[in-house]
Amino acid sequence: MIFLETGHPIIEETIRTRLDPETKPEPLDITCSDFDDVKYHIVATSSNKNVLSFRMAMPCYSSLASMGATAALDSKYGRYQSREKVDGYDLVFEIDVNESSADRDAVAKDFGEIKRNIMAAPFRRCFEALAAGKSSSIKPMVIPFRPNERIVLAPGNDRVMVFFTFHFADVTDRALAKVFLQEMSEAGRKVPQAPAVTFTTEIPGDLAKVREFKPADNLVGYVMFQVFKSHVEGAEKMEKIITLFQGFRAYLHYHIKASKSHLHSRMRNRVELLLKVLKRADPTAGDESTSKKAYRTYNN
Repeated sequence: MIFLETGHPIIEETIRTRLDPETKPEPLDITCSDFDDVKYHIVATSSNKNVLSFRMAMPCYSSLASMGATAALDSKYGRYQSREKVDGYDLVFEIDVNESSADRDAVAKDFGEIKRNIMAAPFRRCFEALAAGKSSSIKPMVIPFRPNERIVLAPGNDRVMVFFTFHFADVTDRALAKVFLQEMSEAGRKVPQAPAVTFTTEIPGDLAKVREFKPADNLVGYVMFQVFKSHVEGAEKMEKIITLFQGFRAYLHYHIKASKSHLHSRMRNRVELLLKVLKRADPTAGDESTSKKAYRTYNN
């Protein structure tokens, strides 16, 4: 198993290169995508080559804005925020090349991780309250991060329950996801210090109590994590668990695709092996000498 990087490599490389003092300013127009239907657009016009316009479209941003995302953006990206409105994009930032070249690596990293930092906002609000012993004062949060999938944060007196719902249109993806999540639930029992994890195909009772949550049809199932105070004590622990949770769906999706690729590779290798056996078994294949040699080899 591997963990995906939180930063977007295309964004980081584009901004880092553009902020390099040795890079010649030229018009720029790059569009790229990310997990969960997120889209980015980086533009530098010919009339203003020293300013990068960074645009981001995130379908669930309007929901996240009230869960702490706006405050998180103001804190980390406040000096880059632009009043410009661009159709089709939720956020617009302006990066002055001359002012930002001195710390170009940090700027590139911050914008490469902007999706992670936005998604982290509701988790941070709940976990900070849990660490302070005030989690019961936080209302449940439902994050519609994909059309048919939700992340639900349900704070309690001594814990925060994190629910994920998963939906895959492809039948094979559904089967692999179910196996993967079942195995993860079983493996979690062997790691006592980790948050307890449970996978079920029926809606958990604690999730059913969240009025704001409406389950979609044909879900693969529900995954529930129970996070206690010991899991979020200290800044390092908290940031790590936030990063893992916000990237959990992408982590699952990646390993489903990797499993399918591995299975297809094994199938192709097996077919090639069987074709070789059949070819050796056929005395009429190829020329006479080759056929006799293949026939003798098969009988040996």
